[in-house]
Amino acid sequence: MAAINEARRKHTCYGYRRIHAHLVWGEKGALNHKRVHRVWREHGMQHPLRKGRKRRGEKGQVPLQAAYANHVWTYDFIEDATQDGRKLRFLTLTDEHTRRGLSLEVRRTFKAVDVLAALKAAFAQYGMPAFLRSDNGPEFIAKVVKTWLKKMGVRTHYIDPGSPWQNDYASCCTSLAA
Repeated sequence: MAAINEARRKHTCYGYRRIHAHLVWGEKGALNHKRVHRVWREHGMQHPLRKGRKRRGEKGQVPLQAAYANHVWTYDFIEDATQDGRKLRFLTLTDEHTRRGLSLEVRRTFKAVDVLAALKAAFAQYGMPAFLRSDNGPEFIAKVVKTWLKKMGVRTHYIDPGSPWQNDYASCCTSLAA
C-alpha cells in the first residue's frame, strides 16, 4: 500500500494500470495488477470519468414539415463498400416536400469543398432552398460551407447529436428525378 501511495503522489495522473506498470518496472516487489486495482478501488483513488464532448450547431427555426418545393432540403451521407472492402460514400441531397432526389455524388472520401461544389451545382439547377437540414458531420459544419450558405441567404438547421430520425428524408430518397 505504501508503494502504491508513493507512486500515486509522484504521478498524479496515472491510473491503476500505469501505477502497476511503474511498480513492476521499478522492481518494488511482485505486485499483482488485481491487487493494485482492489486497493485502488477500496481507497477511492478512482479518477472521475471524463464527460464526452458535445457539438453544438446553430439551431434555426425550421418548420417540422416542408410546406412547398424548395422550402427545406436535406443532405447526408450513406456509406457502402465495394467487393474489395474499400469504402464508398454517397452524398444525397433531397427536397423534403417533393421527396425528389436533387443530387447524388459518389466518392471514396468527401471534403467540405466537395460538399460545397455539390451544393453549388444543385443551387444552379434547382434554385435555392429556404432551409438546409443536416447532421453535425465535419463536412457540413465546416466554416467554408457555413459562410457560403450564409452569404447565399440559406438558413441551416443542424439536427440534435445522436438523433438521426430528425433527418429521415436524407436516406430514403436516393433516386434522382429526371
